[in-house]
Amino acid sequence: MDNLKPEWPPLLEAGFWPMSIEDVKALCVTNFPTSRSRPAIMEGLEKALRLLHDHNISAEVWLDGSFMTKKIDPADVDIILSINGEIFEKGSEKIKSVVMLFNDTSDLKSFFCHSYILIMYPNSNDATLRDGSTEDHNYWLELFGTSRGNDEKGINSSPGVEKGMALITTPFKEDTIVRG
Repeated sequence: MDNLKPEWPPLLEAGFWPMSIEDVKALCVTNFPTSRSRPAIMEGLEKALRLLHDHNISAEVWLDGSFMTKKIDPADVDIILSINGEIFEKGSEKIKSVVMLFNDTSDLKSFFCHSYILIMYPNSNDATLRDGSTEDHNYWLELFGTSRGNDEKGINSSPGVEKGMALITTPFKEDTIVRG
């Protein structure tokens, strides 16, 4: 017996898709007028992104999961917060605490965000840090890029990929800021 949850058709073609918050809202909420869960998920996502923006944290946020599919009522949005390790290490304790909220804590679960942190050290002279962060990066690409049935989903541009991810960069431009 197959215990896998159903795979829903993706909203994006293969690859990373740079988007504004308004782009994500149009794609994932406006296009689903009968959804009961998508507006609340979007509101939570906006609050999470606002935390990063308000603290001027330079990062990439990868959006995935059923929120990025045609499922009418997903439970949450899956997030990877990718941040440069040197920026993280030099940040204040407040900035570090905001980043650590994305480490799958109950705080962001109340925002309907299933979140993880990816700290990258691409220019480190420390081979262990550099290689370890590359392994972590590859882990998340494989995990987010493979369906439950181990079918590729679109993180890379390999033939046969099925799904892409939205990519939001923070802090965002003033014209994309959500007021509230």
